[in-house]
Amino acid sequence: MKKKRISITIHDLWIGESKNMNELLSYSSELKHEANQLVVSNHLLDLLREYGCPLSGESFELNVMTNRLINFYVGNDEMDEESIFHMGYQLTKRFNPYKMIFANEKDKYQWSLYMIQKGEEWKLDISVLPENIVKGKVEKQELLKSLLTEKKRECILFFKQQSGYNRYYTSDHVYKAVLEDDIHDDMSFFMWLQRQ
Repeated sequence: MKKKRISITIHDLWIGESKNMNELLSYSSELKHEANQLVVSNHLLDLLREYGCPLSGESFELNVMTNRLINFYVGNDEMDEESIFHMGYQLTKRFNPYKMIFANEKDKYQWSLYMIQKGEEWKLDISVLPENIVKGKVEKQELLKSLLTEKKRECILFFKQQSGYNRYYTSDHVYKAVLEDDIHDDMSFFMWLQRQ
């Protein structure tokens, strides 16, 4: 199938409120600290280990968070609906979310929790995937970590705070462009996106 191309301009990607780099770095570090407290105080890793091998998402691991969203992946080849709903019950007891969404897709179960923690709104996504997929994510994360520098972290945060983020491109695009293809300015990133 031929890839569908979306016609965008650089104006579509960058228009919107912009923070300076010191603000971005400080805000990202604050989010990482809050996220870590949320995970530790609710013993989330202990819970997820009951169901498989957990892995936190790239934004958390690379310390490039730009919003109050935490992703976790759990590798399990034998998860069934009874177990996944028991997981949901345990997550409810620990986090007291005001809304939960369950998705059962091919080779994937997912819980999305929406909650207020210390006066702030958070979203927590827990995806249960085949072990080989999570293993691939672990290897990918290790590669990304090995390529990360402070300058590249700044580039990632810059691209992730633009208005085009999550509309025209995702965090996966940003990590690949900055960490693997050494893209470091907005015009180069715009041209890079056009080639994808």
